[in-house]
Amino acid sequence: MIEYWTGDTHQIAPGMTLINAGTHFAGGTVLHWGDDPEGHGALFSGDIFMVVMDRRWVSFMYSIPNFIPERPRTIRRALALVEPFTFERIYGAFWGRVVTADGAAAVRRSAERYLRFALEDDS
Repeated sequence: MIEYWTGDTHQIAPGMTLINAGTHFAGGTVLHWGDDPEGHGALFSGDIFMVVMDRRWVSFMYSIPNFIPERPRTIRRALALVEPFTFERIYGAFWGRVVTADGAAAVRRSAERYLRFALEDDS
């Protein structure tokens, strides 16, 4: 069944919320599962918040194949949208790419680092 929706969030079932983070592409959506079996929350991010090799961090890419970074204003918006949700784990797009602990802090920490480098001006 396909159900079209608009807005920033959309609850699809009790404890399951879609969040239109908007990174990677305008409709880039993640799924928050608040009622996971361990009771700590999980975020299924695919390549919207890219779990990187150091699985304590995520990255934000506009174009992954072309290595084009996401725009800072988009990152700030995405961070504000996921901030109200609690989650320990982040399941990324690729096999084994899982943040296993402190997921919400990993997104916040990653966004802060990303913005610090993206907005740095050495000129």
